[in-house]
Amino acid sequence: MEVVLLEDIKGLGMRGDVCTVKDGYAMNFLIPQKKVSECSGTEAAQAMQQRASTADRQEQEKDRVASVIPSLPETVTIQMAANEEGTLFSSVTGETVAEKLRSDGFAVDDAWFSFDPIKESGSHEITVQKGEVEKQMTIQIEVQ
Repeated sequence: MEVVLLEDIKGLGMRGDVCTVKDGYAMNFLIPQKKVSECSGTEAAQAMQQRASTADRQEQEKDRVASVIPSLPETVTIQMAANEEGTLFSSVTGETVAEKLRSDGFAVDDAWFSFDPIKESGSHEITVQKGEVEKQMTIQIEVQ
């Protein structure tokens, strides 16, 4: 039986793929759990169109990432409230850095910044990464 995958299934394929599976597997497991739908002529065409548009979006995202990450500044300065010893009242996270860069006009996503929360003022090295594109940055945290 030919089916269209409604979600990624390990061993079968990605969402939108048209696969051939045994009738019992499809009727007793995949279709009742709404993981696939039976493949008719129109559903196969829709699946192919959806797959193509997904590939186009992924390619556009790769191009955007390849242009934005290298253009990010080497150093980002963030003003935070801290006590006398320099310990911050709230930590600096990837979301904090992304908000600062967005306010400076860069189109970045929070998920590109993956580091442990920073709790002290000073200079800290981080890595910005999405896919194969990455860049080292310095976060300069100054006390307000």
